[in-house]
Amino acid sequence: MVLGMHRSGTSTITRGLQCFGVSLGETLSQAIAGINDKGFWEDIDIVLLNEEILNSLHSTWHDVSEIKDADFTQLIQGAYFQRAVDLINTKTRDTDLFGFKDPRLAKLLPFWKAVLKRCNIEVNYLVVFRNPHSVTNSLVKRDGFDPIKCYLLWLSSMISILGEIGQEPHLLVSYDRLMDAPDHELQRISHQLNLSIVPVEAAKYKTEFLTDELRHNISDISDLISDPDCPALAKDMFMDIDSRAAQNRPLDLEQISGWANEFRQQELALKLIDQLYVQTLANHFNSELEQRYSELNQQYSKLNQQYSELNQRHSELEQQDIQLHQSIEEILSSTCWKITLPLRWLGLFVKRFKART
Repeated sequence: MVLGMHRSGTSTITRGLQCFGVSLGETLSQAIAGINDKGFWEDIDIVLLNEEILNSLHSTWHDVSEIKDADFTQLIQGAYFQRAVDLINTKTRDTDLFGFKDPRLAKLLPFWKAVLKRCNIEVNYLVVFRNPHSVTNSLVKRDGFDPIKCYLLWLSSMISILGEIGQEPHLLVSYDRLMDAPDHELQRISHQLNLSIVPVEAAKYKTEFLTDELRHNISDISDLISDPDCPALAKDMFMDIDSRAAQNRPLDLEQISGWANEFRQQELALKLIDQLYVQTLANHFNSELEQRYSELNQQYSKLNQQYSELNQRHSELEQQDIQLHQSIEEILSSTCWKITLPLRWLGLFVKRFKART
């Protein structure tokens, strides 16, 4: 399972699993130009189920507040659980190695861990991370989010992921290091998964897929540290995670718990942010509706004016038509009289001529 925040390189890492003979399924979502030109590498069935689950919880992928434990308990005891179990069993029926990713997994990880346990599947987690400054720039460009909201999203996702997989088999994978040194990162993944690299697939991946156009935003640590919108907690977390990944050091569970407690102390503020964002979206939607209504009303007024002008022109043409018919009748009447009179004189002349002869 590939885990990570949106715009963190999870698509690139998931595509790389094919270098180890991992199946990604037959129902992958399509690429979108300008967003993920080379594909999302997400199983659309899993994505749609996650969306449905989030909707049932009145949540979205971009909520900064966490889903409650009681909600997960209800999910695991409800109908969604068996649907997810059946879905995973179907996806893995014909393969021994299956991989999938969806950034929404970060919010729903306790649910999916229970699903995979029920399916008796051995799970390895690849935790993909990226400089949150780059993630923020990408989200601002794609979704128009406020930078502070983006940083809080990064924190929420990473804290949720790290808190859930701390003692599970996992590997921290830096997106930027993969782009800079793909051979080294592929070897690390190979060692973690205990799978051999398929040379042909790896060569294709490195030469055809890992191109510079994959990275539209490149930030270094100084960009992150100097950004006043970035919370201190996000800076500390990223630097620690990045250092541990570079040195292959394990996560510190006590430290992760400390990060989670610090973040959750802002729970009410995070809920308020989500509520205000929903209100902002509603206001924006209403504003767009009002603007569209105004534009349609103006178009209606113009069309109504054009109709009035055409109606007036039609009346004028009808009047002209009446006058034209009257003129034609007068001309025909006058012409008939002028033709009839000579004919009468001609008739009299013919009669007299016959009488004489």
